[in-house]
Amino acid sequence: MKHFYLATLLLCGTVGASAQGLPGYVITPAGDTLRGIVAEKSPQRIGLYRPNAPIALYRPEQLRGYGVGRQAAYLSRIVHLSTGADSVRFVHPVLQGRASLYTSGTDALLQPAGQQELYELTPLNWHLLFHRYLSGCPNLAVSTPEALQKPFSKEEVERQIILYNSCGPTGQSLTFTEDHSQGWLARYGFWGGTTLTSMKLNDNFRDYLPSRTKPGSGYVLGLEAMAVRANGLFLGGQVVFSQHQTETAPYTYSLYATPAPQTFTETLAFRYLQTSIRGSIGSSFGPPRLVTPFGSVGLAMTSTYQTKEIITQTSSPTGPQTLEKDLENGGNFYLEGNLGIWIRSSATTSVRLSLQYGWGYLTNHTFNAGSTQVLMGQVGYFFLSH
Repeated sequence: MKHFYLATLLLCGTVGASAQGLPGYVITPAGDTLRGIVAEKSPQRIGLYRPNAPIALYRPEQLRGYGVGRQAAYLSRIVHLSTGADSVRFVHPVLQGRASLYTSGTDALLQPAGQQELYELTPLNWHLLFHRYLSGCPNLAVSTPEALQKPFSKEEVERQIILYNSCGPTGQSLTFTEDHSQGWLARYGFWGGTTLTSMKLNDNFRDYLPSRTKPGSGYVLGLEAMAVRANGLFLGGQVVFSQHQTETAPYTYSLYATPAPQTFTETLAFRYLQTSIRGSIGSSFGPPRLVTPFGSVGLAMTSTYQTKEIITQTSSPTGPQTLEKDLENGGNFYLEGNLGIWIRSSATTSVRLSLQYGWGYLTNHTFNAGSTQVLMGQVGYFFLSH
């Protein structure tokens, strides 16, 4: 299990070297729009993949901007850095109006009224820049002792820019809030497959039991929603229904009785249904192509019900018999790893083939088992929303 999770994490980490990409476009300096698969190689470097053409790599100074899906473009703008140097960066708006706020990732960039260039805001310079460019608004005090004591934060910067814009000619705010889904596209799908389940037994009262059960087959069905970036990163949520069964190898034990000990040979089996809510984070990797590998890790919370313990005695003094008992409902916490491939069937649809391993801690103590391991083979069909 450790090797499986380690391999999954290493695969997820390779996204920095090469990215999966999403349907999108670039805007050339001449104003032309070129469409294809846009891959974010880094926050300030992208690649455009087009059929029958070599990959084109771009930096902000080589484009007017780029976008994914039908979202607004990231724009190429000159940024005056706090160090005194200038840099051209891909940015998108947080707030817009007479004065605007942009970001190129985690930073805050001020666009003063009437200017096209941006200024990097930091805890050391933001009071100075606001005094220089946001003065003259009666609703906003930027130079009083109280204002200079305000700490630097995203919320405070946005609040003061909104107040400044409310001093416009109409007396109303001219700003809007950023689209927090910028750069992310939604992918929805459904999937199904088979399960192999085994348990580690810890029944201290029946020391003749095997230490674990044999893998038993079942089935699984799921609905999934994902948020996907052009650098291959994705976040996923799933609602899953599954059926599981597993049993031990035959074991033998004796009970002392008169006139002679009685010998029994039997198997112990468990059968149950399960619903779960699962979350995952992962990455596709490699250049955009027909088949794209991916890896992910996740956590699941499950509810187990209609649980049965079945003891089948194949050899006993009274002949073969089956003893069945209903167990209490319970649940599991699962750690999961998933490896697989995407097979692109069109610009917005894909088939997913994957193999998922899960290790779960049982909270249903009537199982007489400490943990459970589940291997799932999955086939799914997914739609990418622009």
